[in-house]
Amino acid sequence: MRRRLERVLLLLGLLALPLVLLRMPAVRAALASLVGYMREASVLGALLFLGVEVLALAITTPLWVMSGLAGYAYGFGKGLAIAWPGVTLGVCACFLFGRASLGKLLSSRAGESHFWRAVERAVRADGFKITFLLRVCFALPQNLGTYMLSATPLSLRDFAAGSFLGLLPATLFHVYVGASVDDVAKLLSGEAKAPGALGVWTLVLGFVVTLGALVVTSRIARRSLDKALAANAKAMEP
Repeated sequence: MRRRLERVLLLLGLLALPLVLLRMPAVRAALASLVGYMREASVLGALLFLGVEVLALAITTPLWVMSGLAGYAYGFGKGLAIAWPGVTLGVCACFLFGRASLGKLLSSRAGESHFWRAVERAVRADGFKITFLLRVCFALPQNLGTYMLSATPLSLRDFAAGSFLGLLPATLFHVYVGASVDDVAKLLSGEAKAPGALGVWTLVLGFVVTLGALVVTSRIARRSLDKALAANAKAMEP
């Protein structure tokens, strides 16, 4: 019970850290300066943006922050051209970091979970599909999902491909919102909203897609586990 409580507190701390940082005036001022530099320095500004995005995602900063900044700095078209590959690069870097530094710890803890063993088997069989389905779940904390997947046998190729395609809908929306606001402070505070009915429909669609993706993912995991159990039972028959 104590270990479970420690894990929950660690999880809450990881999720709260970027939100606390975003409330600090110094951090907001630094991100506002980054936007100005991105507009002035062109290529160098885009490279700096990618570097900052990797660091931001490493501390579980929500994906909307950096994608929204790209939309605000460059507008929708150019912002998407930078944010989409940028967020893919960022999550891949976090995936490799998680595998190198946290993978053994996470996998040893997760090995105690019946559900996690099912996920591992599903990833071996359908790595790309599992990654894609998790990425289109708007409501899930995506960076924690990256670290979770880093503790599985998932290949970097399947992870990158699934993330690249699965993160497109969310990135489109985040860049659009960023390009629609007239004040970066609103964006960083989370006050920026999609205009008109788009925000409502996005919320509804996001909920439906998330629910559907979770159901499909659970079925794939369960089917993979059932196959493994059946194979083990057959192997033990005299």
